[in-house]
Amino acid sequence: MGNAKSILRQHGYILLEETELGAVGKTVRVKKEKDGKEYIIKGLHKSDSVMPEVAVLQGLKHPFIVQYLEHFEDDMNVYIVMEYCEGGNLSEEIKKQKDTGEYFPEDQILAWFVEICMAVEYVHEKNILHRDIKPQNIFLDKYGRTRLGDFGLAKPLERSSGYARTVVGTFCYRSPEIIEEGPYGSKSDVWALGCVLYELCERRRAFPEENLRKLFNKIADGPYPSISEPFSTDLRDLVRDLLQKNPADRPSASDILERPFLLGILIQKTKKITGELQPKLKELDGVADGLERVHFGTTVGSLTGGVIGAAGGITTIVGLALAPVTLGASLIVTGVGIGVAAAGGFRHSGQHHKLSDSHVQQRWSPGCSQVSF
Repeated sequence: MGNAKSILRQHGYILLEETELGAVGKTVRVKKEKDGKEYIIKGLHKSDSVMPEVAVLQGLKHPFIVQYLEHFEDDMNVYIVMEYCEGGNLSEEIKKQKDTGEYFPEDQILAWFVEICMAVEYVHEKNILHRDIKPQNIFLDKYGRTRLGDFGLAKPLERSSGYARTVVGTFCYRSPEIIEEGPYGSKSDVWALGCVLYELCERRRAFPEENLRKLFNKIADGPYPSISEPFSTDLRDLVRDLLQKNPADRPSASDILERPFLLGILIQKTKKITGELQPKLKELDGVADGLERVHFGTTVGSLTGGVIGAAGGITTIVGLALAPVTLGASLIVTGVGIGVAAAGGFRHSGQHHKLSDSHVQQRWSPGCSQVSF
């Protein structure tokens, strides 16, 4: 990024800090002159893989994914402007926690994990594989909420096949099917989620990188690690299910979110009502036409009372985005409160309903403030 300061100035950014990204380029922290806010800019050498990354980022709008702002280029590089996550990443948090000699509280692990799963479910719904899920690529905002980032290896799949074959990703987070150089799909990302969850619990990698032969043999053939007694049976069972050798035996991201003990985390978030939503309602009017979909025909006009919950899905409202999250369970908003129907329990008839101001009495917040830009 030899002429970084010059090209950044041309686009209204002031260089604050520069970090190496290895052979592919550099990342810099900048301040935008117009609004004084800080952002991260990835400066990548032009190649066939860079513009597909930009295309993926442009299509992702979710409260738990690092947000893309814009990109520009010069003769040699492409510069991608992204949300700045002041809280660092989960890898740094794990190292700090390990130094204390204590485990993370289980409720903190689950709160993070639910957010990460919501992001992964959204990406998979768009038929995209992330292919490099690991603690270093899960960032934290200033409130400690997660943002899935670094989509440099992301792969949009052909809907006809649903599989990829290129061997990519950080070695110790690769799934058995990638290690064995076979076709792989979204369940490969789920394996990586299992590695991340194990690492949050045990504060060490599920598959330490001793030497590559031993590492690959352990991933391909097991035995696979389990987590310690201090954690609940539900959490230990989840780690076991995510780290199944056969991808067909692993749950999908949507399946994970259906588990009653994780659905409970979502309900806890509904109780953490803040004043974040109401100031954004007028701004939502301006972007209503750009929404891809809103469950059950709900319009921005029906959000005035608060937040929507509807059978079969949850509509997340953060900043200027509504990001639908499909769950196999329901939040039912009524005039007297929020009811929960998990898999196997209450099921809605499936009819579409428009929620009016008088019907919605509860605010639902995913515990996430507006995106910083």
